[in-house]
Amino acid sequence: MLQLRPDQNNATTHIYENGETYLVGQMGSGKTAVLLTAARELKRDGHISRVLIITTKAIASNVYPIEVPKWCPELSMITLTGTPKQRADMLALGTDIVVINFEQIEWFFKNKISSSFDMLIVDEVTKLAAGGLHFKKLRKHIPQFTTRVVATGTPVSENWTKLFYPMMIVDNGAAFGRNKMAWLEKYFMTTDFQQRNWEVRLPDALTRLMAKNIFILNTYTDTLPALSKVFKRSRMTDAAGAAYVDMLKHMMTDGVEASNAAVKTGKLQQLANGFLYETDSDLVRTYGSPKFYNFIPPSEPTVFVYQFRYELDLLRGFMPDAVIVSEDVAAVQKFTRGDTNAILLHPRGAAHGIDLTRASRMIMVSPIWSRDATQQVIARIWRSGQKSTCTVETWVSDGTIEEEIVSREAGKASHHELLTRCLARL
Repeated sequence: MLQLRPDQNNATTHIYENGETYLVGQMGSGKTAVLLTAARELKRDGHISRVLIITTKAIASNVYPIEVPKWCPELSMITLTGTPKQRADMLALGTDIVVINFEQIEWFFKNKISSSFDMLIVDEVTKLAAGGLHFKKLRKHIPQFTTRVVATGTPVSENWTKLFYPMMIVDNGAAFGRNKMAWLEKYFMTTDFQQRNWEVRLPDALTRLMAKNIFILNTYTDTLPALSKVFKRSRMTDAAGAAYVDMLKHMMTDGVEASNAAVKTGKLQQLANGFLYETDSDLVRTYGSPKFYNFIPPSEPTVFVYQFRYELDLLRGFMPDAVIVSEDVAAVQKFTRGDTNAILLHPRGAAHGIDLTRASRMIMVSPIWSRDATQQVIARIWRSGQKSTCTVETWVSDGTIEEEIVSREAGKASHHELLTRCLARL
């Protein structure tokens, strides 16, 4: 059987002895191995009977079917897929470990068999919309689980408010209370009247409050090859620039209207890349994409990250043999075997366990708003097993919202780094 590192063994012991754990570890640090080893040992010693794992669709499909046989070969496992009837039949089989995705939470807890589970693992918990519908459906069932573990590499991926709901899953409100605003007002302060940005008021008190439940795996990036981030800049065409100014000032251009600020932001990102989706339609207006001028298909293994279907279509036009990461693991296997040098990845499809270390080069066709998503896609190549220096190249249109995205994403690091420093002193 595979062996854990000393810090992974300590994390497993923490889960075994405490039951309630927020496991924090960088992408590729081996969180999945810790979670499954803890489940195996708890099951072996009779402390739990069945394990429910909730995660994203991609991880449920691509990661756990591979990792469970490695770490828990004696336990039976199934990922629920198919129609509600098919899922119910699979659930009734009585397997030791059942994996579902976030979208299946409501359906799962309507099934009477759900009460037979007493260990809960929420993997990549920051992907579970904080306070959203899926969380609300899970929340009232939290007490049924005697062992509760959540895991992520980015506990404060966007801001401090991201801590509240994962901790609610871990201890059912024992540490932070059950009122989010009361918790924020007690431990944080904000000068933003819209209350979007919160700064720590009492960092030592916050650290003490979290000390019992948090376990952080060792940092390992200092053992990896160097990572360099570069930005390739270009300018919009005159036509795209004119349309961009119209959208920025009037929320409308060429008959395409943005109904609100969020839609406007998306339209500006599209125009920065030389295209625009028509209102409520998949039809595309094109203005020229200088980012792709003089594009040369790669001669070395390269991961391309796209955000819009139009970007994907352009990439596929230049590289017909490229494969696309999806819920089908065959694409990753084809790339890993060396059948193609180009693999195309959407941030939502960046399953946190996918290993693309055959590549040491990544190109982001446009910058990503979410720091969590940015880190996750980079961790597909810059992770354990990587032997070469890695380069992440982001294409940015000058004078556009993309410059703000790059700046904002870098600024978000302060929350995560402060929390990580606090946790490292525990």
